[in-house]
Amino acid sequence: MLDGATWSVARDWAADNTFVWMPATSNAGYLVGVWVRSNGVAVDVPEAFNSAPFAIQQPRVTAVTLSADRTAPQPPGTTITWTATATGGASPLQYKWYVSDGVAWRVVREWAVNNTFAWMPATANPSFYVGVWVRSNGVAADVPEAYNSAPFPIVQLSITRRLAASSTRSRLAPPPRIDR
Repeated sequence: MLDGATWSVARDWAADNTFVWMPATSNAGYLVGVWVRSNGVAVDVPEAFNSAPFAIQQPRVTAVTLSADRTAPQPPGTTITWTATATGGASPLQYKWYVSDGVAWRVVREWAVNNTFAWMPATANPSFYVGVWVRSNGVAADVPEAYNSAPFPIVQLSITRRLAASSTRSRLAPPPRIDR
């Protein structure tokens, strides 16, 4: 077995002409080789040999979609739960969440296996975006295999809307009458 740099013996001499191999890591440089010798030959050299390239590549995340549990826009202080749904990759997938204020992106949660993110914006901003990076298990590089983002404006309720809601509540539930 060649890992791209060094040969190693995966199984010593045996009469069985099959070999089961379960590679633990991705490696585009793998070569699987075999030495063959006749029965009764005790010297540790082949009478014939062959090898073949056998690249092992971890499946990659090919796409990710985002969905929110609320529709935009929402007022500040509302919790919006985002869910990322990825396609492909090696489980458990890892997610890194971002929020943009329309000018700059900032990390709001580092790599983790949870595909949901609860976001409670404190201020109004019509230019907010929420984004996610996704990578496969075992990938150590701080880069996504797939990513996506979605706009989500946060707006302050208008005074008219608040007054209308307030006056509706007053008509529906009058204060209790107190007789003296």
